[in-house]
Amino acid sequence: MNLMDASEAIRGELTVLFDAWRRDMRDVATHIDPALEFNGLMILAWLAEEGPARLTDIAQHYKVGKGTMSRQLKALEGLGLLERGAAPDDARAVLFGPTDRARKELTSVWNAEWEWRRAQFATWDPDDVAALARLLGRFNAMRSA
Repeated sequence: MNLMDASEAIRGELTVLFDAWRRDMRDVATHIDPALEFNGLMILAWLAEEGPARLTDIAQHYKVGKGTMSRQLKALEGLGLLERGAAPDDARAVLFGPTDRARKELTSVWNAEWEWRRAQFATWDPDDVAALARLLGRFNAMRSA
């Protein structure tokens, strides 16, 4: 397979992967709360991983305006999945982070999702699993190059 054909095959497989991932994440969001939207789930997951953040930092991370992000955060607060807190270095600044409920739900659904995936990977040759991890890391590193 030449480089052009291989690149097209990769594009096609990534499209399938990302479409399936988005469907899976919509199911995860619905499991957490039927009113939770995909974008809200992504924000919660990022905040759970990175820690509480200011509205401007969250908006910058997702490359959206502060007004757009403010509406997203308000919706998450309304669902009881996001809480506000004071910044330790500036009492006037507001930090947003997942509630305990949101953290528990995220942990539960992520664990179930990855338990299934680990079971699937157990049917693969371990060298193939390691190669996939290595190549995905290399692929993701291209974004920062």
